Amino acid sequence: MSAARRLRIGGGTRRGLKIRAPAAVRPTSARLREALFNVWADRLQGCSFLDLFAGSGAVGLEAASRGAARVVLVEGDRDVLAILSDNRRLADLATVTQLQARLPKELEKRLPAGERFDLVFADPPYGFEEFGALLAALEPYLRRAGEIALEHRWRDGEPASPDSLAAVRSRRYGDSGLTLFRRPRRASP
Repeated sequence: MSAARRLRIGGGTRRGLKIRAPAAVRPTSARLREALFNVWADRLQGCSFLDLFAGSGAVGLEAASRGAARVVLVEGDRDVLAILSDNRRLADLATVTQLQARLPKELEKRLPAGERFDLVFADPPYGFEEFGALLAALEPYLRRAGEIALEHRWRDGEPASPDSLAAVRSRRYGDSGLTLFRRPRRASP
């Protein structure tokens, strides 16, 4: 693996902390992270946060830095996981844990049954083709009012979602898109 790049945590108690981004991954841009945390600003304090395809861990570590009560970082690549572990130790945030899992197929094996998250961020590699399976696998882990943010290549369009989730917002940030999903609101009788 080639040399890692540096990223900065953009807000919260660890603002300005420099962490490494593995050369093998495309890190979420600072612009997109800022936009995400602006959207979720009122929901971060005390939330349970899941960061999938965590890479450097920048998104999850920043969520913890900004007040998330619990953060789980999930990464499947062993080499990337080593850098993620170093970044987690450097940030020294007791609320952050990490798991190794290939996604989406190993999610159910690695997360305990009954586990629920308020906010979920997923940044699969460009070219990922299992968005529907990923969203379907995530839905049981989402709290009733929870939300999933999915980063994707903008030119590929908005990822399709299962009937149990609805896209509520999609924005472009350079080459990346960020689409938010929630459970659909039930119509009143």
